[in-house]
Amino acid sequence: MFEMVAALNSIVLLSALPKEVRERYDKEIWTQGKRDFAKVTFGKWMGLYRRLANLYLELDKDKKNGEELFQSFPFGKEFYLNLSDNKLLKSLDAISAERNKDAHSGITPEIVANIAVQGLHSSLIEVFGMLTAAYSAIDLIYPQSMKRGNGLYTISTKKLQGTNYPFAEEEIQTEIDMNTAGLYLLNPVSGHRLELLPELVKLIHCKGCGHWSVFFFNKVDSKNAHYISYQNEIHDFTEQVTGLLHSFK
Repeated sequence: MFEMVAALNSIVLLSALPKEVRERYDKEIWTQGKRDFAKVTFGKWMGLYRRLANLYLELDKDKKNGEELFQSFPFGKEFYLNLSDNKLLKSLDAISAERNKDAHSGITPEIVANIAVQGLHSSLIEVFGMLTAAYSAIDLIYPQSMKRGNGLYTISTKKLQGTNYPFAEEEIQTEIDMNTAGLYLLNPVSGHRLELLPELVKLIHCKGCGHWSVFFFNKVDSKNAHYISYQNEIHDFTEQVTGLLHSFK
């Protein structure tokens, strides 16, 4: 669950940066190279998340170029600064460290595991409180089909909300088209939207379990990209390498 939070927030911060900005700050985002990201772990998501958060905080200090850049982002500057809050990152860092300690200590007795989980409860409440504040006005949607008439696009979407399944289906109208089969953050009041990088996160109708599930990038090999879902039972999905993932190989 916490790994998914680190992955999602990293992807949101990365997706908001225009391609030319990502290229300009390539070393700040990826350190010495993207190949270290050929297989991701909780720790690597956290490293990427912290570097992106630091970049956003530095951009906030740049009153000229940074302010202009923030104005081009959907949802307003505070949304991104909330995701970059050091308090949120410190909570996730502590959980990552605890998880690594337990994961590398062999088989854990059930009673010890239960105590460890109970000890994370306060962190769970704290992290999700901060996430609720950041995302409260934002929907996560999946455009399925689109038609145009009278200067407006009518888009049929799945609305991914909480643990509700099957996902609610809604129609939205907008003057700007959207890519179908991608994932977007959408402010339903302002209409502002952010398309999440599809090579890093996607909604898939899994043939194995029959459910629609969100899949996050997990690793890449010479031919394929592999994705993992944290919903239901953990399982994976494979497809050809696309976009940014070519630089991970």
